[in-house]
Amino acid sequence: MVDLSKLEKKKTAGDIAAESAYTEAVTYLQATDWQVIAKYERKRPIPDEVQAKRKAALDIVIDDSAT
Repeated sequence: MVDLSKLEKKKTAGDIAAESAYTEAVTYLQATDWQVIAKYERKRPIPDEVQAKRKAALDIVIDDSAT
């Protein structure tokens, strides 16, 4: 008898691209978390470019988590 619980979904190119984007977004957020902490602990401003990239990364992470 075949155990269907051991079957895995075949990943498409879109699945692989989405996983890569998610991983890159999480990595960027982790690398810039210190700037968010510094903003709240030391009133140090976050550069606009970093804020924009963090927002884009958060959009990817939050959107992917919902599916």
